[in-house]
Parts: sequence; structure tokens; C-alpha cells
Amino acid sequence: MAVLEPHKAIIESFDSAVRKALSDLPTGGPVVAAVSGGADSCAMLVSLSRVCRFSGMVPHCVHIVHGIRPAAEGAAEALHVRALCERVSVPCSVVEIPRGEVVERAARTGKGIEDAARYFRHRALRAEARRLGASRIMIAHTSDDRLETALMRFLKGAGPAGLAAIPRDNGTIARPLIELSRAEVLRYLDALDIPYKDDPSNSDLRFLRNRVRRRLIPLLDECFSGWRSAVLASARTQAAVASFISEEADERIRWSKPADDPAALATDAEPFWTASPVLRTESLFHAMDRIVSGAEPVPASPDAMPRKDRVPSRAVLDSFVSGPGRAQDLGPVRVSVDAGEVRVEPARASSGEPRCCLCVASLGRFFFRGLRFSVSETERVGAIAVLRPFVLRTPLSFEKTAIREVLPARAATSGLVSVIEDRAGFAGAIFGGQGEKPSLVSAKRKECFSDYTEFDFFSIL
Repeated sequence: MAVLEPHKAIIESFDSAVRKALSDLPTGGPVVAAVSGGADSCAMLVSLSRVCRFSGMVPHCVHIVHGIRPAAEGAAEALHVRALCERVSVPCSVVEIPRGEVVERAARTGKGIEDAARYFRHRALRAEARRLGASRIMIAHTSDDRLETALMRFLKGAGPAGLAAIPRDNGTIARPLIELSRAEVLRYLDALDIPYKDDPSNSDLRFLRNRVRRRLIPLLDECFSGWRSAVLASARTQAAVASFISEEADERIRWSKPADDPAALATDAEPFWTASPVLRTESLFHAMDRIVSGAEPVPASPDAMPRKDRVPSRAVLDSFVSGPGRAQDLGPVRVSVDAGEVRVEPARASSGEPRCCLCVASLGRFFFRGLRFSVSETERVGAIAVLRPFVLRTPLSFEKTAIREVLPARAATSGLVSVIEDRAGFAGAIFGGQGEKPSLVSAKRKECFSDYTEFDFFSIL
């Protein structure tokens, strides 16, 4: 590939940054390069083809066709990536996700198209890495992506771990462009006369990242000249804070397997509740991770989300640790307090009937199946009380978004029981059999429905 003299400095500087980013990784053997055909991934592929000649690494391009855009666009992108791979002498694999799977998953999980596409993309990349025996998957995130992600997480209320900077190397994933800007990427491609494809979805302002990139960042550039370095400095600080909190949580709250249930984890209630709320939350996340990563898959109804996709938000988890509450459904696990211990156990298996569960964190009045009730922050003496957040469980399967928006009333079906549970435990039954009057129990939490845990609802928190 011929290089014009005026461009040598640009090219050498870019390749040098990539070489430095790879310096801590094991040398030799194949590595997977995830290449979409956009500017960032094309620049990464070209630079890897140049740098890896001297490191012993062997890059292998993997291009994913997500099946969510017109077939002609996907075919054109795949053709472009193949042509670039031939130009730089890098082998290429094209993986096609069956059309409709990304859209179906987005609708089922309620997390959106971007999240669903990322799930299938990473699954395909990991599969290709295993097939090739690759030690790393190279992702073309730049310093601009790092800034955009930090802003997005801040807007979503993330904690220290979420606000920490995207790392250059995170186990299987490596990001050789993470210290390079998008402007440097474009100069590099121009210097080597490398074409790339613009994804039309990058202009779609329905996506948060695009709104941050096209509206918020230009405003920050105009009004706050030093914001980029300040955000990255804050991200580094938050990474240190997150590491400290994680270590303190592990030191102060120790989990062990109880003798009566080796699939669960338990810890003494006293050190748990005397620790600060942030350490309780972090410790519960650690316990959940241990259970989810080591548990066998739980059978569920066909429309149930996979276990690892039912991770609760920090806000939901915080509601338990601010207790002390008795029990709470946290998606893939259930946490409860009993007999002087806090226990985290895997979610119960479903019998296969379509069931649904919704966690509501809002205050206010609600109407559901003929029952009106209000949700408050604290218990009301002598009155019916549902504490925020509460979990509404029903044996009927329907869209989460529909419940969230209107909590629609539906006809009672004989033998079905819907219940409400909040952070203090069981709050009441919405209805019993056909024709039974809806009711809630009082604030005293009468034991009128002590066997409610026998109903195998799955959670879609």
C-alpha cells in the first residue's frame, strides 16, 4: 500500500498508538477484529494488518449482518468489508443473524434495538473467537465513544462503576483505538485512501447515543472548552472509587453457601445491615453475579427472558438495601431476610405457563383488575399501604410496556391469582377465582396468603 510522504506522520502516529495499546496483550496467535464497515472499524482493521506483522498476532475480520436493515444495504456493507480485507490481506468471516431475531428480542426484553443488536453481535463474535482459538476480540471504540458512553451513563444515573472510563482491555475484549479520537481515525483513512460506509442509523435521533453525539456534545464543545478532559478525569476517578467499593464490600460482607441449599448464598444479617447502603448494594450485585454465572438455566415459559437478561436496575436493588425489607424479587434471583441471615437464591423454575411480573417504582394511585390502590414511601398506620417499589405479579402474559403505561384491567380467569409484593414482603391478592372481590391486606401484612411464594412467576424487571 503506497503512502504519500505528507501523510507518513499521520499514519505512523496512528499505528504507533495501536501498537502501544496491544503491547500488554499476549503476542502470537489469532485475534478477532469486529468490523462493521464504518470509519472506526475500517481504520482498526487496516492498522492491525500493519502492526500485527511484527507482533506475531494474526488478525481475522468478523463482520456481522444484523438483519434489521434492508437486505441490499447489508449485502453492500458485507461486500465492502470483504473487499477491504482482500486489500490488506486479512481473512474475513461474515455472520448473518436471521432476519427478525434482533427486532423480536428488542420487543421481548423492552431494551431497544441497539441493546438487542449488541447481544447478538457479541454472541457471534465470541463464537468466532472460540472457533478460531483467538485470544482477544478487537472492538474499534475510540476516545469519542468513551466520552459519549460516560455522558449517556451519567444521564441514566449510573453509579461509580458505570461512570468509570471504558477500559482498553477487559478480559476477552481489547480496544486498540481507545486513546485515539474520531478525527484522528478520519485523517488516517484519508491518508491511506481507505473507503468506509456510513451507517444511516447513526443519524437517527431516536437513539440516545445519537442525540448525545449530535446535540449534546456540540453544545458542550461550544460552551465548555475543557469538558472532554474533565469528563475523562472524572471517569478515571470513578473507576478508582468503584474498585474501592468493590473491595470493601467483599471484605465487610462475606457470602457462603448454606448447608440446606448449595445453590444459594447467605450472609449474617448484622454485618449486612450495619454496612453502608452502597456496600450492601455492591455486595448484592456480587452475590447475584456468583449465582447467575454458576447456576443451571431455569426453565421458563416461551416468552420469558433468559436469566442473564433479567438483571435489576440499581434503583430496584437500592430499594431493598434501604429496608430492612423481608424479601424482593431481583430478576434472576430472589433476596430474603429470615432467621438472622440475608439469603440470595436462584429464581424459581416456571411450570411453563406464560406469566408476567412488573416492578413499579412510581408513587401515585393505580387501578388494576377492579382494584384501586395508592403507593407511598412509608407505611401508613391503620391503613392499606403498598410501599415503593412494588412488584405486580400476574399469571397472564402480556407486553411489559402495556402494563407500564396503563396497567390495563383484564377479566379474571378462574383459578388465577395476581399478587402485589413490595419491599416489606407480601402486600395482597388482586383477585382469586372467578367472581372473587379484589382485595389488599392491611399494613399489618396479615398472613392470609402465606403460600403465595408457591406461584412460579418469572420476572421481567
